[in-house]
Amino acid sequence: IDITQRKLAAAALAESEERLRLSIEAGGIGTFTIELPADEMRYSPEAAAMFGGGDELTGNLAEALARVHRDDIAEVRRQLDAVLEANGPDKLGLEFRLVRGGEVRWMMWNGRVDFAETAGRRTPQRILGVCVDTTERRQALEELARAKSELERRVAERTAALQDEMHQRQAAQAALAHSQRLEALGRLAGGLTHDFNNTLAAVSAQLEMAELRV
Repeated sequence: IDITQRKLAAAALAESEERLRLSIEAGGIGTFTIELPADEMRYSPEAAAMFGGGDELTGNLAEALARVHRDDIAEVRRQLDAVLEANGPDKLGLEFRLVRGGEVRWMMWNGRVDFAETAGRRTPQRILGVCVDTTERRQALEELARAKSELERRVAERTAALQDEMHQRQAAQAALAHSQRLEALGRLAGGLTHDFNNTLAAVSAQLEMAELRV
């Protein structure tokens, strides 16, 4: 039997699987499968490391949920319960915190639910998914948020300082204008006084001459 095509197909499949494996490793992506009827959860080595299971590549859903942070467990259970309903969604998307060896890490789950059709009723059979450690991304976003908040605070402080400086400048300009007006009034009053004194001097001289004549 000529099995050349079969060998070529097997080689192409092996090459494709190797590329996929390398891509998953490069992307830090783990894979997992949850067999719902058997209550069995299987991990890839990457996923096992993320969940803190070490070299253990099997377990169950309860063991995985036991590692979920207490502040996130209620939401995780709610979404899982929705998926496990007969007519529930066929997609799973979660982001939550895991407690791993005393360290808190952020984890993202994305999966697809496979159903079996029995007498017109869908029954969830397994969840096939990928998981990614998003701790660094979360930390980067938090750092960015802190930097943005600090920048906004500095901008607000600088704006307030500029507004205060502008008000002081306006007050100084108003005081200068008032001073200039007073100076102009002073010059005008001085000129009027000088002219009035000249007039009074002439009148006084005439009076003195008149007095001498009288």
